[in-house]
Amino acid sequence: FLPAGEITLGVNEPLLFHIAAKDVDNDPLEYDWEFTWHEAEVEGTDTIERTFLTPGRKKVSVTVSDGWEEVEKTWTVLVQDKPMVEKPKINVYVIDGKNKKKTEVG
Repeated sequence: FLPAGEITLGVNEPLLFHIAAKDVDNDPLEYDWEFTWHEAEVEGTDTIERTFLTPGRKKVSVTVSDGWEEVEKTWTVLVQDKPMVEKPKINVYVIDGKNKKKTEVG
């Protein structure tokens, strides 16, 4: 997974989150990303890019499930104060062979 450990960055600085998971039985995996209680969840991808727009201690969690069992990884991000200039956004990356598609959520 990345990033490793606790991260410190400034407001409006994007940060890439990724988790590499494999099921020993080759069952398809489901990914559910969670942020703060008032933000939408993101599903279906092992990689996101997050930009925080307010300072403070933030949590980002992903739950990976094969339908029978699940594991969760949580990151803590310390966001330092900088002026807010736009609404929160999450970029979702879908990699299919040689193509990479980026979709903005939020």
